[in-house]
Amino acid sequence: SPSSNLTARDRRQVTAGWRISPMKRFTPTAVRIAASFLLILTSTGGDASTKPSPPRRVVPLDGSWQVAEGGLDRAPAAFDHTVVIPGLIDMARPAFPEVGRRSPRRRAFWYRRTFRVDGPPTEVAWLKVNKARYGTRVWLNGRDVGEHLPCFTPGYFDVKPFVKTGGAENDLIIRGGAD
Repeated sequence: SPSSNLTARDRRQVTAGWRISPMKRFTPTAVRIAASFLLILTSTGGDASTKPSPPRRVVPLDGSWQVAEGGLDRAPAAFDHTVVIPGLIDMARPAFPEVGRRSPRRRAFWYRRTFRVDGPPTEVAWLKVNKARYGTRVWLNGRDVGEHLPCFTPGYFDVKPFVKTGGAENDLIIRGGAD
């Protein structure tokens, strides 16, 4: 079984919720981490001494995402593949060739989906990008939100100025490094 080839450190990572793709040989360089995305909305609720704050709302962005490969500079014209998030890019349908090694076909994978936020605007809106490859960059509704350079560490993006509420459709694009 693949788990019998894991080191104690790898077993701790698996139990901490990391997703590891099945592979013939298990080496540290063969471990791929699943990305996950989450939108967190909160309001301060006014004076904390007289009014309790409403609970935070979390908009899970799990599920089917459109995905494409390309360069780092601009989003591809078409997103012809789909992948379930959280999940691994090598589970995309149709499959990408040469996943897991350098390829002249791509320097990044681009993820796209739409979502809606019901209700009135909130005072705080954060997007959490969890366990993505290096060079994560986010666009919401065509506007550049920001970049998170570290690899596999959570990136938090203030999307308050960009998110549409009241049931309007939001278009989210996330770029992650491919090599």
